[in-house]
Amino acid sequence: MEIATRALSFWTYQTTQEACFQEMMYRDLQEKYQRLEKHLHMFNREARTEFCALREKLSALEKELELEKRKNVEINDQLQEKGRQFTKLQASSNTKAFFIIRHTYNGYCVILYPQLQSMYDQLKRRTLVPTMTRNATGNGRPGTTNDVIQYCLLHNNNPDPCSKILDATFANGPRIHGYSPVRNGQASKAPNRRPFSGPPNAGMRFMPPATRGTTR
Repeated sequence: MEIATRALSFWTYQTTQEACFQEMMYRDLQEKYQRLEKHLHMFNREARTEFCALREKLSALEKELELEKRKNVEINDQLQEKGRQFTKLQASSNTKAFFIIRHTYNGYCVILYPQLQSMYDQLKRRTLVPTMTRNATGNGRPGTTNDVIQYCLLHNNNPDPCSKILDATFANGPRIHGYSPVRNGQASKAPNRRPFSGPPNAGMRFMPPATRGTTR
């Protein structure tokens, strides 16, 4: 009887200890699970924040890409337009070497080549008639635009200013293919000469009617 009592007491002790051990293990596992769950929530929150930031950045990049595409299309259209204009200009320059531009300056008709158009416009804007009268005394260099203006101003007794057109030609420069100098506002046909092969030399000289050679 005593032996049975001691055995029953030992079994009760073992059972109690086992229950305490299992309870301790359960608490440890529960604490570990809580820590892992907290870490998982934190990681999930950071991932969501980063995902939102990346999505906003992607939207901004898509808008920027769309804007760049529009700019690229506009630049491409402008480039094609410039190319068409250049092709037309090149075709026009192949058919005609250059044009003669006629100006009426102080009542007299002056013929200039397009290469000197900018020079003529600058001189016209910068110089008034009294200043040109003073320059007509010989201050300009021979063979320049001032010679043409000087010749026009010195021949103010001409009853019909535009009846005699001054021929402004480049010194040692190429002739106009297919045309002779303009006279009285009419361009006469001339035998074909060598085509225009390059830009004319710098400088311009006029040929007065008395000394002008016949190039028809």
